[in-house]
Amino acid sequence: MLSKLVFLEFTKLKRQSVWMLVLLGSLGILAVPLANFLIRYDYIYDNYDGDLYAAMFTYIMSLMPAVLMLAISIITSVIANTEHAENTLKQLLSLPISKWRLYLAKLMVTMTLLFISSVLVFVGMFVMSQLLNFEGNFPLLYALTLAFAPLLAALPITILQLWLALNFKNQGIVLSVGVFFAVLVMFSDRLPNWLPLTWPTMQVPNPLVNISLGLILGLISYVITSIHFNKKDV
Repeated sequence: MLSKLVFLEFTKLKRQSVWMLVLLGSLGILAVPLANFLIRYDYIYDNYDGDLYAAMFTYIMSLMPAVLMLAISIITSVIANTEHAENTLKQLLSLPISKWRLYLAKLMVTMTLLFISSVLVFVGMFVMSQLLNFEGNFPLLYALTLAFAPLLAALPITILQLWLALNFKNQGIVLSVGVFFAVLVMFSDRLPNWLPLTWPTMQVPNPLVNISLGLILGLISYVITSIHFNKKDV
């Protein structure tokens, strides 16, 4: 039943522009370092002592958290808006479908779309390094961490945004929260490390700390919000 609900969610998204947004978000993250390399290659090479991988990762990491905050808000808003606009949630729940499965399906679709975006960023980093003939081997493990760790660390924020999107018909609220988070995360170096908003920035030396915190708080957030969604009259 859960797989059918996930398939149904993806079917509804065919009429939306969410796939284009996933692509544009990933390309936007990659476009900044690529443009810098094309315009200021010699300067960057000298400034980073020839370590162009470090330069690329620095540029991408400076953009990834803010773009991720915006992507989360837009994707959750699009997913929820299909229900609010067509009032299909009541129709679905009139069928023998459990609310918690429906809520989980929407979360799975959200995470899948964000995962695809992370895959595109990872592939884009590799392609960029090959096209520009970076010296040395591609740092696979670090690139994987850079592409996917922020997504896992941001799980509590993703669940919060999905819960907001499903509970408020006015999606301007969800998008405003997303913009606020995107702006705030750019100043995360001034925020305490225990704040979940700082976890996707990977400021601590060991990324596993932020990933673990994100997964633990994400699980707690999912349990709390799914209980609320299960009891909510729609």
